[in-house]
Amino acid sequence: MDDKKKSIIYFIVILLLAVAFVVLYLLDSSITESEGQDAFTEVIENIKPALENDNNPSPNKQEEKTENNKNQDKNLDSDNETTVSYEEIKVINWDANEIDSVQIFSPRKDFTLINHGKAGEKKWSIRSPRVNAKIASTNNALFKLLNVFTLFKTDNNLTRDYSEFSKYFEYPACTVVAHFKDGSQEKLTFIRIAGYDEFMDKTKMMTWARVNEETLVYAATYNILERFLVAENLFLRIY
Repeated sequence: MDDKKKSIIYFIVILLLAVAFVVLYLLDSSITESEGQDAFTEVIENIKPALENDNNPSPNKQEEKTENNKNQDKNLDSDNETTVSYEEIKVINWDANEIDSVQIFSPRKDFTLINHGKAGEKKWSIRSPRVNAKIASTNNALFKLLNVFTLFKTDNNLTRDYSEFSKYFEYPACTVVAHFKDGSQEKLTFIRIAGYDEFMDKTKMMTWARVNEETLVYAATYNILERFLVAENLFLRIY
């Protein structure tokens, strides 16, 4: 057999092998695709009943959901009860019209504010060893101080037992005594001590107040205390 015939035979053999390879490849791809489609269809068929069951839950599942909803409602009620337990306390409630005078004592100074007005009138004066003068009705220091009489409030959760602070109240930062026109009086005492602030997670100076000889001590702010520690000459301003 000459070389030319051998070349033709080899070419034919290679061509047949190539055709066979292509046919096998196509058959293999067809099988894979079919298995894939069948597998996908099977998964979908398995999912559908589950979806239908969720849309139309069985009585047992319905009861379970109802019970879960009840438990959630109970939890919500519990949260609401916690919220309702919050209560704002008025530390003092002094009617400025019923006050005859207010004495203010602190380690650095003491003075008295005297009410000369009738009901609805705002006529006050200040008296101390250094000052004796009328206060303008537009005076800001007086305005801020009178506001404390009715707006001094705190949270019921921010109270402490007096026994925890009794030694500090022996040296108060400020003592305020209100004398009323009916002859009665009330005392408000402030202290400033270092304490741990849970909300801010640090130690800072904290203000506490006590009314008369009550066994409770109320959380206050320096802003409130400062209104009683104000310099006397600020009461001499028009504004």
